Amino acid sequence: REILGKIAGNPEVVRATLVDESGHELARYEKRPRADEAPERATLVADKLVSHKGADVGHLVLESSTTSVEQRIAIMARRFIVGGLVLIFVCALLALRLQQAITGPLARLAAAMRRVGQRGELGERLQYAGDDEIGVLYARFNDMLEQLQQRGKERAETQLWLRTLVESLPDLVYVFDEQGRVVEILGVATPATEAVAAKAVRDLVPEGPARLLLAAISQTLESGAPVRVEYELGDEQVFEALLTPVEHGEVEKRAGERHVLAVARDLTERKRLETQLLRAQKMEAVGQLAGGVAHDFNNLLAGIMGFAEVMALKEKNPATLEGLSRILEICERAGDLVRQLLAFSRKVPSARRPVDLNEVVARVRDMLRRTVDPRIDVVDALAREGCTVEGDPSQLESAVLNLGVNARDAMPEGGTIRLTTSIVTLDATAISALDRPLSPGEYVQLSVADTGFGIPEELLSRIFEPFFTTKEAGKGTGLGLAAVYGTVAAHHGSIEVRTAPGKGSDFRIFLPRATTQAVPVPRGEPPRGSGRLMLVDDDTSVRLTAAESLEALGYSVDAFDRPRSALAFFERNHALVDGVIIDMVMPQMSGAELLRRLREVAPAVRVLIASGHLGVDEHEAALAGVPIVQKPFSLAALATAVQRLIQKPEESPSARA
Repeated sequence: REILGKIAGNPEVVRATLVDESGHELARYEKRPRADEAPERATLVADKLVSHKGADVGHLVLESSTTSVEQRIAIMARRFIVGGLVLIFVCALLALRLQQAITGPLARLAAAMRRVGQRGELGERLQYAGDDEIGVLYARFNDMLEQLQQRGKERAETQLWLRTLVESLPDLVYVFDEQGRVVEILGVATPATEAVAAKAVRDLVPEGPARLLLAAISQTLESGAPVRVEYELGDEQVFEALLTPVEHGEVEKRAGERHVLAVARDLTERKRLETQLLRAQKMEAVGQLAGGVAHDFNNLLAGIMGFAEVMALKEKNPATLEGLSRILEICERAGDLVRQLLAFSRKVPSARRPVDLNEVVARVRDMLRRTVDPRIDVVDALAREGCTVEGDPSQLESAVLNLGVNARDAMPEGGTIRLTTSIVTLDATAISALDRPLSPGEYVQLSVADTGFGIPEELLSRIFEPFFTTKEAGKGTGLGLAAVYGTVAAHHGSIEVRTAPGKGSDFRIFLPRATTQAVPVPRGEPPRGSGRLMLVDDDTSVRLTAAESLEALGYSVDAFDRPRSALAFFERNHALVDGVIIDMVMPQMSGAELLRRLREVAPAVRVLIASGHLGVDEHEAALAGVPIVQKPFSLAALATAVQRLIQKPEESPSARA
């Protein structure tokens, strides 16, 4: 009963039975439900050995109700559910907070990195208020973008600068691939740059230059060394290309991509200038030779003419005088030939003065009208303005006459020769197209045009060469145009020719326009005179004939064959000397040096230069204002020059006669 009484106090025990070892029930307890309660269901049974005072008394069988257990379980389940929901809510709050604090900023950072990598948006900046690790990460990212943007700006400026430099070059810069396709064009790009890109070399240039370029591309890729190639395009354009292999990085090497950089330069103007220089050098060399030969020949002619004229002064027989006249006529023709040689070599003595080119053209026009085939019309169109130039009228007239004769010979069946003068202003662009460098300014243009058969293009580069002619043997010396070229060059001008086969030729001369007006040259017989003269010439025949001729005209002449002897005589007797006649080319001392030494003795000394070989450019300063008589000279020309030399300003020619 004591045991069962203790158990009865447990509300969960529905029934308790105590049995002995043999299974007889010793005692029994059963809970009685209240009237408002449902009977308890005993579902849990427990069997426990019971001892009392050290002795086993039997077994206790307990039957417990599950209701309270279920209630506790329900309570615990409710508590668990509520706790789980609370935990889930807390986790959700924590996740949201975590997303706001870490995941969101990292996602925005990742999105910004994707935009930078894919679209290069370096202007974006991430905003973050905190100073924790995320804030530090954002700050580093923004700094990286700032540096990248600055480097990109610097790189863009550098690329723009380099492209500007390349495009400022007077060259074309191509990048070709191995197949000869154009990858890129820099430099002086053509208007159709986009259309040219990705085209092959054969699509850009004719077949011949294309083969050269393709071979050069292959050669430079195989050798790894630069290759230079020169090729011609249409309209006589000449280009030079320097091809160099482009060094790529490892990626391009693994991909097998190889390219060639080609720098093409237009050499057309340089080739034209080289051709002009070679022609000028060749003509200068031939001119030097011609000038040397002409000098010796001039002295021979001067001696022949001098002796013939001295004999004519003493001879009374008409038949002999006729023979002497023919000798003089032949000498004058030979002298014209020598003057052409000297004009070509630009060593002809020049008595420069203002010359009206219209008057020169008018004289040549009248001469041509009297001498050319009646089937040839000679017309002119002269400028109304003053066409005055500084020059030698005889040389200019000879040049125009040579062009007129050439025009006549180009029209064996008849035609028209047109002589034209005009005033033109040449700028740098117009001057660059001429064969000689001139200064910009006003020029007198003289044109001699014909309607003949023209000049073949392959002969144009040689027409001004001495002794070159296309005429039949015996019908031309080949010195006409060479003399014209020399005369124009000596007058600081330029000449060009426009011609086409079957359409005639047009020779145009450009001479600097003079600022002073032309003065008419007085004409008449040279008077006889008197006075003491010194004659210095190393050529015996010239010296003897000139001295004898002047003495026959009333002068006293002291002749010398060496400049030093003449200088010594002048130092002793300069007060008695009225004038000195000097040759330019002599041994021991040149004529220009002798003139300088004479002026040191007597600054007012009157000097006449008599020479057929005069380096005007060499002695231009020394000979300024010094009168010149050209060898071979006639007695009348020499007498007139001497009379003008020693005539005092207050005296007239008749007074000294």
